[in-house]
Amino acid sequence: MTHQPRLPNPRTIDAIAVVTCLALAALVFVVGVMPLLEQRRQQRQTRQHLAHQHQQVETTQATLSNMRDRQRDLERSLEQYPLRLEPIDNLNRRLARITEVANHAGLQLDRLRPGRAQAGEHFQQIPVAVTGHGPYDALALFLHNAREQLPDVALRHIDIQGRPDPGAQTSFTLELTWYAAPGPGGDTSARR
Repeated sequence: MTHQPRLPNPRTIDAIAVVTCLALAALVFVVGVMPLLEQRRQQRQTRQHLAHQHQQVETTQATLSNMRDRQRDLERSLEQYPLRLEPIDNLNRRLARITEVANHAGLQLDRLRPGRAQAGEHFQQIPVAVTGHGPYDALALFLHNAREQLPDVALRHIDIQGRPDPGAQTSFTLELTWYAAPGPGGDTSARR
């Protein structure tokens, strides 16, 4: 009697074939498809990042262009603005001009005393203490004229004694600030 090998059950063969196919499909997915999917995900993220970077570059370029336009406008405006700050060496001339405007308005100045210059990056501030007397309406006229004729001089403080009636005599103390061109600061109180 010959012994014939026994063949496995066809269902077992089918099951082995299905398991083998599934294992091969899983292997192909893990080795081939998953890296492709990961690569596409990274490409998508890279594209999104590049699009965001591109948008930021466009926004930055637009902002830079706007700032350049604004700078150009400001430079043109500065060129047209008539105020040119004088050097601090012109202090006596500036004090004489303040006196001239006050006298023209009808005021008598008793004292005109500059203080120590305070240096800044774009200008120097020189305090000027002024005391005097005259008609109240002359003081108002002086302040008006000083604003127009001395644009580099600002009123910081005013103290008035007397009645605010037209023609009434008044005594006053003014604290002015003269804005001079930038440069070396110093004690201007000695320059009278």
